[in-house]
Order: sequence, then structure tokens, then C-alpha cells
Amino acid sequence: MFTVTYSTIRKSIQFLLLLIFVLSADNLFAQASNQEAEAVSRYIKGDKKDLYGTTRRFIENVGQYGENYPAYPEMGKILYAYEGFGIPVLFTEKGVIYLHRKVVGPTLTEMEKEERRKHKKKSEEEIEELKVVDRTITMSWLEKSANTEVIAEGLTEEYHTYGFSSAKARAYTKITYKNLYDGIDLVYSFTNKDSIGYEYSLIVKPNADISKLKMSFAGQLKRLKRDANGNLIIKSVSGVTIESLPITYYSDKLNSSNPIADVKSSFSLKGKTVSFDFPDNFDKSRGITIDPFVSGTSNLTSPGTNAGKAKDVDYDYAGNVYVTGGGDGSVYKLAKFDQNGVLQWTFSGVLTIPAWTFGTYYGGWVVEKNTGNVYLGQGFSPSGGHRVI
Repeated sequence: MFTVTYSTIRKSIQFLLLLIFVLSADNLFAQASNQEAEAVSRYIKGDKKDLYGTTRRFIENVGQYGENYPAYPEMGKILYAYEGFGIPVLFTEKGVIYLHRKVVGPTLTEMEKEERRKHKKKSEEEIEELKVVDRTITMSWLEKSANTEVIAEGLTEEYHTYGFSSAKARAYTKITYKNLYDGIDLVYSFTNKDSIGYEYSLIVKPNADISKLKMSFAGQLKRLKRDANGNLIIKSVSGVTIESLPITYYSDKLNSSNPIADVKSSFSLKGKTVSFDFPDNFDKSRGITIDPFVSGTSNLTSPGTNAGKAKDVDYDYAGNVYVTGGGDGSVYKLAKFDQNGVLQWTFSGVLTIPAWTFGTYYGGWVVEKNTGNVYLGQGFSPSGGHRVI
């Protein structure tokens, strides 16, 4: 006799819901109107290209990154972070900390096949785990002003939570280091380009001393160089950060929709110190803005293909939509959207400092329809076992 279990029914329903979501967002769930479902669909399908609120956000530090970076306390307090590269870029009082991560090991599919073998099944202790190789590179602004003020602007609607911490981290679209040097401000922001990353603008006021602008690199740096296109390549054994050839223009053209790079500029390297070179000089009585774009990659090869992508979708009876996915093999995110497709919050199952991981092996999850409570299972972990949050 064929027996239908509750587990079989629940899995079938979840699969059907996901299938409906993929094939027809207008009929995502009966409780939501077509307009609401379409709004959610537009967001999740990538109109804003930021499903988990990481690729176009600077997230404040409320303890999830630690007070200071233990290996480099001289960098000062950690203020904000950019998580768009899969592992955070940390913005501190003194500069920036680039974290690079390389993941080596079997794919999730290979681990599952190994686990399920009936005749040659390994014990939990023998199953090969992912090997994570982390490296750190620091960049500090040499002899910066002691009176620098850090200002966050462009507060977004959602908040972000991490690990066991109950603190809610807000997110912003712009960070300004006011008076980085006398007469020079530093602004971190995002462009309208599809590329993942951020830009920084050095806004130099008329007659300010631009020779003071110097970046000092240290840490686990393997190579610092300019490529054939003039881009700055910052490399460790676990990843690469790239700063594009700076576009420099007079600041009175700042509000132009397409400012012209009418001041020729480039990076200048002396050992591990980087400054800016202006071979044709410029009119110092006019302010200038220097705009490099920062992109990067860590070698998140297994199974980093899910970064920024939705793996599974669920909803509650109030019409809220929940999405899990993303990740580099250690990051496994949960996001909540309201009926109109507006991101409400994200949960990241990983802490960088101290090291703690929730979603390495993509565990199961369920939404309690009446309350909106979400229960997350850790999935199979050879060393840590199973945990439910």
C-alpha cells in the first residue's frame, strides 16, 4: 500500500509554490493582488539588481564585524562594510581593510553523492570539507587629518541582522570622510552601472595640496601593480581587488550627466605607497574630483556560483515573501520583502569576526504562515552537526 507522509506533502507543496513563482509571478499566492505580486516579481527578478541588499549598500557595524580587526588594530574602529564581493570590505577610521577568501574543496553535489553512497559511504570524520583560505590587505591614508568626520547618508528602508546578534544594522548608499585632508573630502558611493562594486571620489577644493593624497598598503599583499590599462591591481593569494584608472574632471562639472575627464591622471606607485599623478598639470584654482571604481573578486570557486541568487522562495499569509540563497559556501542569506516588493530585512548566517557559519551546506527552512516566523536548519556539516535557528 502506498503511504503519503506529511513530509512528502510539504515538499510537494513547496516545490509547487516555487514552480508557480518562477513561471507566473502574477499568481504567486492567492492572498496578494496582481499588482503586489508584480512588484515582488520585479524586485526579485533583478530590476534593482540587489536581491539581498548588499551590492549597492554600505552596512553599519553594530558588532557583527568586531570593534577592531584583531590582526591590524592600528587601522582603528570598523565603521561600515561593503558585502557585495561575498566577503566584506571594511571601512575604518584610518582607511580600508580588504578581505579576500579562497574556497577549495568538493562541490555540494559531490559531497551529497559521497554521503549517499550505500556501499562505500565515508564516516562524517572522513568526508572532505571545504577548505577556506583567508587573506587580509590594509590600505591607510598616510598622514590624514586628525579632524576627519565620517558621515553616512542615503539611509535605506531595510535592516540587516547577523548570527546570534540581535542588533539591527542599518544600510546607506553614501559614506563621506569629511576633511580627509585639509580641503579634500572622500566620498564612497555607487554608480548606475551594472558592475558590482563601488566608487570613491576624492573631492579636491581649489588650491588644496593634492600631493598629500597617499595610500599605504600593507598586510598579506602578494602584488601591487598597474596593469596595461592603468588600473591598480591589489592581489593576495586568495583574491584580487581592482581600482580602475581614475577619471578626473573639474568639480564645477560634478552635476553634469556625463562629466568629461578633462584632467589627465593616473596612479603613481612607489613600493607599497600609491598616489596620483597629473602629467599635464591642471588649473589648481579650480577644484577637481578624482573618481576610481573599485571592483574585486575572491576565489569563491566552490560553490560561489549562488552569490546574489535566489535558491528558494516562500511566503506567509500576510503576503510577505521570503527568499533564501546567495553565498560562497559559507554565507547563506535570508531576505524578507513586503507585499510591494520592498526589502524589509536580511539575515546573514555568517560572522566574520569571530568566525561562525550557518549555511555552509544549504540546510532546509520553513516559514510559519500565520506568524511569519522562519526556522532555518544548518544542513549536513561533517564537523558541526545540525543546528536549527
